[in-house]
Amino acid sequence: MALTYKVLGTASTTTGGTALYTNATSGGAVVSSIIVSNSSTSSRTFAVHVVPTSATAVANQYCIASGTTVPANDSIIMTLGISLASGNCIKVSGSTTDVGFIAFGAEIS
Repeated sequence: MALTYKVLGTASTTTGGTALYTNATSGGAVVSSIIVSNSSTSSRTFAVHVVPTSATAVANQYCIASGTTVPANDSIIMTLGISLASGNCIKVSGSTTDVGFIAFGAEIS
């Protein structure tokens, strides 16, 4: 079993349910952290969901964060350790495109 540590994905979006990272490996993946940044001079909000392969849409039961505020010109670091099977994904949205997301972790092969 090999681990490949990497930036899993980046996004800046206002669209709900935009994929930050989808695990395409058969061995799985672990999302160790997500950094949410706000480059605006005003506070912004964001949402993060973990969506299994079987789900057809983002839903409340998959929510990690919803309506969470990022202060102006600041970042939030979410230390997670989320295990994802093949096809599972992390979906994000921000209140404006000033909100950026970066996911870090490892893919297992």
